Amino acid sequence: MWYYLVNIRSVDETDFSFLIKEGIFMNKKILINVIVPKFELEYDIYIPNNKKIGTIKKYILSSIKELLRDSSLNIIDDVIFIDRETGIEFQNDTYVKDSGIKNGTSIVVV
Repeated sequence: MWYYLVNIRSVDETDFSFLIKEGIFMNKKILINVIVPKFELEYDIYIPNNKKIGTIKKYILSSIKELLRDSSLNIIDDVIFIDRETGIEFQNDTYVKDSGIKNGTSIVVV
């Protein structure tokens, strides 16, 4: 088991140090880059690795609506998620941890 020492300096220059036990925070969320060409939108979002891709699609579509600030926007639910580097489509019934998605993966929403 590994522990990571994290040092943070706040705006008032107060230093905080704390230990993070590996597996508690590190392995539960993945930072991905989401690209939505239709709306010329690109942003980063943390997703849980213990959910299915279909569930993550709902989270991301909801965040797109929120980012665009248009509640009347009708986003089609049958969008496709594609890995930007490989061009592989992610299947709805696959868990994130089994999909090959890792920190820094860019996903194109089509």
